[in-house]
Amino acid sequence: MFKFTDDYLLPPFEMTFALISLATSISWIYTTANFIIQFLELIGVVTEFHPTYIGLSLLAWGNSAGDLFANRSLAKMGYGVMALTGCFAGPLFNLLIGFGCLAVRETIENGTIPFKIFAFD
Repeated sequence: MFKFTDDYLLPPFEMTFALISLATSISWIYTTANFIIQFLELIGVVTEFHPTYIGLSLLAWGNSAGDLFANRSLAKMGYGVMALTGCFAGPLFNLLIGFGCLAVRETIENGTIPFKIFAFD
């Protein structure tokens, strides 16, 4: 690579390396996420917890870790109200937009959607 590059010109293989890096990053994230899911399923089998409870607790904590660090940083910088708002607004936004878009799409495609809120079948 150093043989073909110049200090003032882009290397000829830049796009190739960018695409390889993107594919490698996606595969690492996919592999790590699958490992975490399988590990949580193992915890559920060993402890005999229902997978729904595992998903509602451990996966929710994992999804909230980024918000925790961001909100802590905001609070340390003096933006306490913004951090407190982010505690509630971020998850609420994800829930309303994610679930709302899915419900609208399913309603358009299939009509009404039956909900079984407390059924763990």
